[in-house]
Amino acid sequence: MTMRRSIAGAAIVASWALGLSAPNASAFPVADGSSSQTLQVQYLGQTNVAALAEAARSAPMSSSDTEPPRGALRLDRPVTSAASGRAALLQLGNPNPLPVSGHGSAQAFDGIDHTDSRLADNGNQISGEPPDGDLCAGSQAEVEILNDALQFFDPLGNVLTPPIANNQFMGIPPEIARTPTGFTFPGPRNSDINCAYDSTTGRFFLMTWGLDQDLTGGFLTGTQAYYIAAQATPDPVGAYNLFKLPVESPSQPECHGLCLADYPQSSTDANSYLLTYDRFDHDANRFRGGRIIVLSKHALLTGHLGPASLINPGRIGGALTAAFLGAQVVPGSAELISSQGTHYFVATLDPTGAGSTQVGLVALTNTAAIDSNDPSAIHVQTAVVPGVLSYAFPPKLTQKPGPRPLGSNLAALFPGAPNEPLRQLDGGADWAQPAKFADGQIWTVIDTQLATGNSGLLWLAIKPTLTPTSFGGAVTHQGYLGVATNNLDYGDIAVTPDGSTALIVASLVGPTSFPSAVYTTFSTTAQPAALHMYLAGVRPEDGVTCYDAYIPGDSALGCRWGDYSMANISPSGVFWFETEYITPRARKLPANWGTAIGRLPS
Repeated sequence: MTMRRSIAGAAIVASWALGLSAPNASAFPVADGSSSQTLQVQYLGQTNVAALAEAARSAPMSSSDTEPPRGALRLDRPVTSAASGRAALLQLGNPNPLPVSGHGSAQAFDGIDHTDSRLADNGNQISGEPPDGDLCAGSQAEVEILNDALQFFDPLGNVLTPPIANNQFMGIPPEIARTPTGFTFPGPRNSDINCAYDSTTGRFFLMTWGLDQDLTGGFLTGTQAYYIAAQATPDPVGAYNLFKLPVESPSQPECHGLCLADYPQSSTDANSYLLTYDRFDHDANRFRGGRIIVLSKHALLTGHLGPASLINPGRIGGALTAAFLGAQVVPGSAELISSQGTHYFVATLDPTGAGSTQVGLVALTNTAAIDSNDPSAIHVQTAVVPGVLSYAFPPKLTQKPGPRPLGSNLAALFPGAPNEPLRQLDGGADWAQPAKFADGQIWTVIDTQLATGNSGLLWLAIKPTLTPTSFGGAVTHQGYLGVATNNLDYGDIAVTPDGSTALIVASLVGPTSFPSAVYTTFSTTAQPAALHMYLAGVRPEDGVTCYDAYIPGDSALGCRWGDYSMANISPSGVFWFETEYITPRARKLPANWGTAIGRLPS
């Protein structure tokens, strides 16, 4: 089974040193059934958000607009597999188009944009896209984190900190050092990030995926790790414990040089902090199955080295399954303490790219064993859930024509290179998006192609049924969202603790709409009636991932657009949500993306 992406997140410098092969329709076998092993966690000390914020406020603004050579801006792009290019073999959804009706009543403001990210740490940042973004809503603060920077807000949306570089926050060297004589690459390159708010402890957990770079050339060396920050005190802008978790060491025989721990996602339960990722054989672009890592929540919060258990759930329904999304228990809902701690995960089941009408579930039980002498005692069960409305790989997304200073000036930037036309956006894959657990149900969104040929969303709720001898689930609520002419993509859902009200956020883009941010709220016993454009895009996506001048041959795949949006509900019952759009704020030439944050009492 080959997958749509190879690295799911941001720009990866000089990655042609690792070289992607052509997609291959076959995959190495992975045995049915689960297995586990132990990983080694490293403690890096502490960082303090308030101190970093003060340093960022007083730091001189970088005056350097220079960028590395094109080779160092190379992005490790998703490779569209033969499966994802096929037409779906099932009847696709054809919902009534939703009207896009006004701004809505949400408070709306700009989050981190490309310029903020590029200038953090006195400009020692790489111009990357897309901005995989996450937003966590706590009782005292909210945090937005992207691949290269993060920022804190108070519960009313006021800024608490300026943008802080992720490498600074994680206590590691910068991604790039700009000097009068050139560039070096002293720190790891950041890709997919995540945050999780654990309502039982009132603490944030933040992580970033770091891929080590050659100091002088900027190419990937093959070593990689997850960097984790756990809030150490009740103050969300105070001290955080820092950890490094090396993953997928290079030169594993079955990985032809490197297996990537791609598309990490995070969540918490009563006992654990959990990470999931998709394992890719980089050189052969072969998918090797999803993985789950279980760490001790208590150890992370107290700055101790606890165990880390790496679990391979095996196949679900006979197929390799990617992108397990842990169902984060929403504030106000009880943690699942039955069976000594239970955590659910959801994944789509479309191994051939022909579309599907079922999803997969994973249940971990006895997660309390992570704090015992035998973390291998965590039990794994899997199930297939039928009765899902049909979904299939989304198409690429046509953009409305408009000003594009980068694409229109490539010939001046690179003598001999032509200016290039406006590109479509990469529509992503039909994967489950960040999942929530409320009212005894798992809630998620799937990006999908609709019968119109455009991209839309499928939202659904699943009621899991778990006994000592069996595990299953049934769909309780579901429905499509689509709009006329244009596309909805990269959606996410938040729900109230009783499951009665939901909010969905997404990007809207198409022939008559620049990339914009939309949301809807609705009763989960009904369907949404309208979308609200809470921040409107002002021009097309016009970044380095759109053009062959930067990435020769990759333009057919479309401009990269964030791999996920995020919606959550705070302990006080306020919806917070975030997605990518094209901001009117001042840009740096390599990219013009921004993030749109919304705040709405439920």
